[in-house]
Amino acid sequence: MIDFPIIVTAIVALYLISSIKIITEYERAVIFRLGRLLAEPKGPGVILVFAPIDRIVRISLRVDTIEVPPQDVVNRLQSLAKPGEPWFGSAGEMTALALAKQGKNQEAGQLFAAIAKDNTVPSSIRERAAQLASSFGVDISNMLPNQAR
Repeated sequence: MIDFPIIVTAIVALYLISSIKIITEYERAVIFRLGRLLAEPKGPGVILVFAPIDRIVRISLRVDTIEVPPQDVVNRLQSLAKPGEPWFGSAGEMTALALAKQGKNQEAGQLFAAIAKDNTVPSSIRERAAQLASSFGVDISNMLPNQAR
């Protein structure tokens, strides 16, 4: 008959083998030991998770993207993409890019020019809008202050 120490050794070996977890390059493992969060996330690589004491939660670092049709962007942001609105710079920029993706380059250029003229928009967005407006063929050199030319 099989001896008791051999059975215990086999059970311990199986437990240790089942405790080995492999965390892929794009994942991290958050481990809760007795319900409390361990200090650092684990991974990537091989880690040990002791089943009755530890609970593992795998977190994916991959970015999930969805394809949004340009017309949906235009429809959703049209109320914010007007001069005087607090989000005019950001919403106008996204709307103009959606218009350009639809092939409406003249409308996109005019919207970029309106963003570049608006002094309430942050300067970084205004400068980028001025460059994009000129790339769409809209001359805004006479509309800008001297510093942005």
